Amino acid sequence: MNLFSNSIKFTPEGGKIHISIVNSAAEVLVTISDNGIGISPEEFTAVFQRFYKIDKSRNTSNNGNGLGLAIVKKMVSLHQGSIEVDGAIGEGTTMIIRLPVRQT
Repeated sequence: MNLFSNSIKFTPEGGKIHISIVNSAAEVLVTISDNGIGISPEEFTAVFQRFYKIDKSRNTSNNGNGLGLAIVKKMVSLHQGSIEVDGAIGEGTTMIIRLPVRQT
């Protein structure tokens, strides 16, 4: 939910958010992309650190505590998955989550 919420929060009115889920024999790939404010490549790793905020001067209506993406990364990791980010300032953000399919 945090990833959906961030896409909504940081995409201007009239923007676009695309969510896809692809299931294969080995993994489930979830991708959430938006055309919002974006994240600079220099901050791709840092955004998953606890209490990290990309822009400390952001308007208070979008203010969070900087824990959301750290929690998401921990939850994905606990399920033996991975999460990565792609995007650029002014062009939007894509979050890519890979979760292994448990073989029975």
